[in-house]
Amino acid sequence: MKRISMNAGWTYYRKGQEAVATIVNLPHDAMQFEERIPRLKNGSFTGYYPGGDYIYTRNLFGKEEYASNTVMLEFEGIYMDSTVYLNDEPVGGRFYGYSNFTVDLTGKIRIGQDNEIKVFVHNSRVPNARWYSGAGIYRPVKLIVGNPEHIDLDGVKIITKSIDPAVIEVTVQASTAQAAEIRTEICCDGKVVAACAGAKCEVTIPDAKLWDVDHPHLYQAHVWLVRGGEILDEVEERFGIRKIEWNAREGLTINGSSVKLRGGCVHHDNGILGACAFEAAEYRKARILKEAGYNAIRSAHQPISKSLLNACDELGLYIMDEAFDTWQMNVGLYDYALAFDADWEKDVTAMVLKNLNHPSVIMYSIGNEVVDTAHDSGAELAGKMTRLIHSLDSTRPVTVCPNLIMNTLELRGRAPKLTDQKEFHREDVTNPLSEENDSKVAGSVWINLFIAAAPILMKLLVTPKASDKATSAAYANVDIAGYNYGHNVYLKHLEMHPERIIVGSETRPPAIARNWALVERDPRIIGDFMWTAMEYLGESGAGVTDYQKQSGKFFKPYPVISSGCGAIDLIGFRDTFAYLAAIVWGLEDQPYIGVRPVNHSGEKAYFSMYRTTDAVNSWSWEGCEGRKAKIEVYSRGYAIELIQDGKSLGKKRLKDFVARFETTYRPGTLEAVSSDKTGKPLGRSWLKTASAETILTVMPEKTVLKANGEDLAFIPVHITDRAGIVKMLQDKTIHVRVEGAGTLQAFGSGAHRTTEAYTGTCFTTHHGRMLAVVRSGFEPGDIKVTFSADGLAEKVVAIKVE
Repeated sequence: MKRISMNAGWTYYRKGQEAVATIVNLPHDAMQFEERIPRLKNGSFTGYYPGGDYIYTRNLFGKEEYASNTVMLEFEGIYMDSTVYLNDEPVGGRFYGYSNFTVDLTGKIRIGQDNEIKVFVHNSRVPNARWYSGAGIYRPVKLIVGNPEHIDLDGVKIITKSIDPAVIEVTVQASTAQAAEIRTEICCDGKVVAACAGAKCEVTIPDAKLWDVDHPHLYQAHVWLVRGGEILDEVEERFGIRKIEWNAREGLTINGSSVKLRGGCVHHDNGILGACAFEAAEYRKARILKEAGYNAIRSAHQPISKSLLNACDELGLYIMDEAFDTWQMNVGLYDYALAFDADWEKDVTAMVLKNLNHPSVIMYSIGNEVVDTAHDSGAELAGKMTRLIHSLDSTRPVTVCPNLIMNTLELRGRAPKLTDQKEFHREDVTNPLSEENDSKVAGSVWINLFIAAAPILMKLLVTPKASDKATSAAYANVDIAGYNYGHNVYLKHLEMHPERIIVGSETRPPAIARNWALVERDPRIIGDFMWTAMEYLGESGAGVTDYQKQSGKFFKPYPVISSGCGAIDLIGFRDTFAYLAAIVWGLEDQPYIGVRPVNHSGEKAYFSMYRTTDAVNSWSWEGCEGRKAKIEVYSRGYAIELIQDGKSLGKKRLKDFVARFETTYRPGTLEAVSSDKTGKPLGRSWLKTASAETILTVMPEKTVLKANGEDLAFIPVHITDRAGIVKMLQDKTIHVRVEGAGTLQAFGSGAHRTTEAYTGTCFTTHHGRMLAVVRSGFEPGDIKVTFSADGLAEKVVAIKVE
């Protein structure tokens, strides 16, 4: 079956605004083009972006070949509640905004003339998400054309039977009118290394290269459907040879070796690009995570994109792919609970079939913080989902990830009553632009508010015995127990359930040292996933620091746009917690010097449960001379000596990988030296103050793009001195102009608070940094990108499109 990109040339408009329709190329996030509303109802969920109903249309010319062939459209994701029409006749759609699905156009296309494809996106029924969801056709679309007798979509399944010797099983499902032959060749590095025949066959791979995150070797399976010498269909599937096992004795093993998951939770958005799942953006996300030391990501809290799957396969990252954030019990939103009973089986099936041949996927999660799991009915439902997944894929374990605090309070009857699902209907009409106080909230929203307000009370309520009672039935119905914020009961629960395997499915970044010690202590604790590895839009202010006056315990008011929880910011820059994690994991030998913002010296700082510091890696604080500077040095080892301009400020023991110092700020140099108990130096690092001259420094990550209309060049822009040292307090408004064979896709900074739009041509730097994203056109040529700011010389970047 041929797969043809259908991303180009869509007409898009908000319902009722046909007069201002525009031409767009997919992926496209309609929410990014909405004006944020400061008093938007539940606006803190989505970063104060409103929802809406949107229409996308595109013509498809009816070629002669379509008359006798199978024709389908594949949508990788539409947010949300979509209906697809062909010539005004409904042909399919999907309520869930994160599932890939197909619509069958076979026999419905008018040959020899244009056919209109129309997609209606019903995203005005709000609130329907508790984070930034994006809106519209935000993932790619493909036209699939092939012989009526063909290999089924997702019809090739390849599993590793053994690794010594390496034996794989290839199963092929095909739609044929009469018997046809199936042939399979296995290739590596362009060479055929094995072959087999039949709908199900086992084949031994000689000198096999096994796949894991350190050695992401990939093979290709070429599969043909043949009759009488005629090729009816052919498919190429990429896969890796790797075997997953899990048990209480060894924990999690990949290819026979114990694995500990250095994990991070990752939302589906791509920062300043919004929800758009560009292939280049997903690859960049995976690369940044890998370089930061993560070996695993949890797709929070919805099925992962195909592009990110491919990136993790190639670069080497393990994936916990997660199905849902909501089951039957509605959490005060027009969310997936409205369709759960009718759709969960097909959405779980879509997730599993998408993942079958991706070696990066090592685990499925069937739900995040679904309070249903506190009850017998929810435990039974967990069993049904697990059995369905195992019937489709028996090679990977299944987990469920309740919030132990939420489940405990729910079972004790102390949780706010979840909104009756009967109060919400798919036929309801709401005003997505409504400005009013937040509506009733429950589920993960209320528990986050509760924890933020009364953390000590939470610890007293959630005892090992109480939390076990609230979760054990659900855990009994899955393979691995996912614990959201439950590290304090890991060991007690393992005493109660010696055969249990635990994964820290969601944890606080400040607790990484303590959590990782538990992971290393017991093989049954297989890893830790911090909230979050990447900063994300929405849940505005959950981890944002306030100074002088607290603006909100959990959510923060407009213009806060993002969560503030990420160890890597919206534009891909690592912060202190990312370096702390790498140090705790033993991946970083040199000390990391963090400095509390000297411009806020003397002010009270209000941290969230996701943040215990605002330290940044800088000693450039212009205008702050003479003010007190608080310095945090993160490192392995026994002690840290801090040296300012050649003079020692003393030596301090490390506690939980950090030592703290105070000094008076003056321009110059800080040096940190780590040592062992004997005083032997282990590592050293420096921070220097930027010199007086200020310039724009641009650092394009690549300068050659594909002429496919959707390749991206990411161009970080920093305000620095000549040596490239960033000036933290020299933020300026940067203007960008893109000319030639491409367009500006996004422009913005990592600022948590902003009134500027990522879709504009100017933006203010944050801590001296920002990012431009340039999109290729469909024709070869040159792109000229010009950056300018008042008082600074212009900088030009040249990009080739070929």
